[in-house]
Amino acid sequence: LATNSSVNKEAVVRCGAGPALVRLLTACPPTHPVTRNAATVLMVLSYNHQQNRDILSQDGVIPALLHVLNNAHLTDPVTEKVVWCLSNMAQANKLNQDCI
Repeated sequence: LATNSSVNKEAVVRCGAGPALVRLLTACPPTHPVTRNAATVLMVLSYNHQQNRDILSQDGVIPALLHVLNNAHLTDPVTEKVVWCLSNMAQANKLNQDCI
């Protein structure tokens, strides 16, 4: 739905996806597929879209991602998704970089 469309990415974020994804990230253990899927969606929504990164940051995505990362093992599939998402969130955003 949103992978190749900036308009769709923005619509998904503006409809409140951030808080819902934060809840999914923090409700399940890092090894759960829901956690990996939530991180993947955030990775897509934050890629190459500064406005989405700003909104997602305000929604508390960075602390939720760091929570997952701090509780995951390096070999967990979610780790790569979280690191990519944090990288996206930090892109050209000093405030997010400082938070991370």
